[in-house]
Amino acid sequence: MSQGKLKVKSSLPKGVQRRSRPVLKREDRTAPRKAKPITEKQKIKAKLEKSTRAKIEEEMRARVSHGDGKPLATKSKKK
Repeated sequence: MSQGKLKVKSSLPKGVQRRSRPVLKREDRTAPRKAKPITEKQKIKAKLEKSTRAKIEEEMRARVSHGDGKPLATKSKKK
């Protein structure tokens, strides 16, 4: 005969149902999560990125239209 300690089952609070099988797929039928509000730091970062992209695009368009003779991309020198 085995003389080990008896296992004590953990008790759940009232009103909580045990799942009969483990959930392998995450299928919650609850409402979708609400998006967190955008912080000031995120707004500033987005504006900065947008303005930077606009400046780069403007510069590239100016190069193409005026034909300064500058290459659009640097080429590696052949040895």
